[in-house]
Amino acid sequence: MSENNSVKEQEKSTVQDKAKMKIVVIGGSGLIGSKVVKILSEHGHDAVAASPNSGVNTLTGQGLAEVLKSASVVVDVQILLRLKIRLC
Repeated sequence: MSENNSVKEQEKSTVQDKAKMKIVVIGGSGLIGSKVVKILSEHGHDAVAASPNSGVNTLTGQGLAEVLKSASVVVDVQILLRLKIRLC
Protein backbone atom coordinates (compact mmCIF):
# COMPACT_ATOMS: atom_id res chain seq x y z
CA MET A 1 0.00 0.00 0.00
CA SER A 2 2.84 2.42 0.73
CA GLU A 3 4.20 1.79 -2.78
CA ASN A 4 0.83 2.83 -4.22
CA ASN A 5 0.85 6.03 -2.13
CA SER A 6 4.38 6.77 -3.30
CA VAL A 7 3.28 6.50 -6.94
CA LYS A 8 0.34 8.83 -6.28
CA GLU A 9 2.61 11.37 -4.61
CA GLN A 10 5.02 11.25 -7.57
CA GLU A 11 2.14 11.76 -10.01
CA LYS A 12 0.84 14.67 -7.94
CA SER A 13 4.31 16.22 -7.82
CA THR A 14 4.70 15.87 -11.59
CA VAL A 15 1.33 17.53 -12.20
CA GLN A 16 2.21 20.38 -9.84
CA ASP A 17 5.59 20.90 -11.52
CA LYS A 18 3.94 21.15 -14.93
CA ALA A 19 1.25 23.52 -13.70
CA LYS A 20 3.54 25.66 -11.54
CA MET A 21 3.26 29.32 -12.46
CA LYS A 22 4.78 32.54 -11.24
CA ILE A 23 1.80 34.52 -9.99
CA VAL A 24 2.28 38.13 -8.94
CA VAL A 25 -0.27 39.36 -6.41
CA ILE A 26 -0.58 43.16 -6.40
CA GLY A 27 -1.41 44.10 -2.82
CA GLY A 28 0.00 40.76 -1.73
CA SER A 29 1.01 41.83 1.76
CA GLY A 30 -2.43 43.11 2.74
CA LEU A 31 -5.26 41.30 4.49
CA ILE A 32 -6.71 39.64 1.39
CA GLY A 33 -3.52 39.52 -0.66
CA SER A 34 -1.51 37.68 1.96
CA LYS A 35 -4.18 34.97 2.08
CA VAL A 36 -4.18 34.70 -1.72
CA VAL A 37 -0.38 34.35 -1.73
CA LYS A 38 -0.56 31.66 0.96
CA ILE A 39 -3.20 29.62 -0.90
CA LEU A 40 -1.37 29.88 -4.22
CA SER A 41 1.89 28.81 -2.56
CA GLU A 42 0.16 25.85 -0.91
CA HIS A 43 -0.97 24.76 -4.39
CA GLY A 44 2.63 24.72 -5.59
CA HIS A 45 2.80 28.05 -7.39
CA ASP A 46 5.53 30.65 -7.13
CA ALA A 47 3.33 33.34 -5.59
CA VAL A 48 5.00 36.74 -5.26
CA ALA A 49 3.54 39.45 -3.03
CA ALA A 50 4.00 42.76 -4.85
CA SER A 51 3.50 45.70 -2.53
CA PRO A 52 5.36 48.73 -1.20
CA ASN A 53 6.65 46.43 1.56
CA SER A 54 8.42 44.34 -1.09
CA GLY A 55 9.69 47.32 -3.09
CA VAL A 56 6.88 47.45 -5.65
CA ASN A 57 4.92 50.67 -6.07
CA THR A 58 2.13 50.32 -8.61
CA LEU A 59 1.45 54.07 -8.63
CA THR A 60 4.99 55.09 -9.58
CA GLY A 61 5.94 51.83 -11.30
CA GLN A 62 8.98 51.37 -9.07
CA GLY A 63 9.97 47.68 -9.04
CA LEU A 64 7.03 46.68 -11.22
CA ALA A 65 8.93 45.65 -14.36
CA GLU A 66 11.29 43.47 -12.35
CA VAL A 67 8.57 41.62 -10.42
CA LEU A 68 6.54 41.02 -13.59
CA LYS A 69 9.42 39.34 -15.45
CA SER A 70 8.38 35.80 -16.39
CA ALA A 71 5.06 36.12 -14.56
CA SER A 72 2.32 33.90 -15.93
CA VAL A 73 -0.51 35.65 -14.10
CA VAL A 74 -1.11 38.94 -12.27
CA VAL A 75 -3.80 39.15 -9.60
CA ASP A 76 -4.70 42.64 -8.39
CA VAL A 77 -6.37 42.55 -4.98
CA GLN A 78 -5.36 46.13 -4.30
CA ILE A 79 -8.28 47.21 -6.49
CA LEU A 80 -10.67 45.73 -3.90
CA LEU A 81 -9.52 48.30 -1.35
CA ARG A 82 -9.92 51.12 -3.88
CA LEU A 83 -13.45 49.97 -4.73
CA LYS A 84 -14.38 49.77 -1.04
CA ILE A 85 -13.12 53.31 -0.45
CA ARG A 86 -15.15 54.61 -3.40
CA LEU A 87 -18.31 52.84 -2.28
CA CYS A 88 -18.18 54.17 1.28
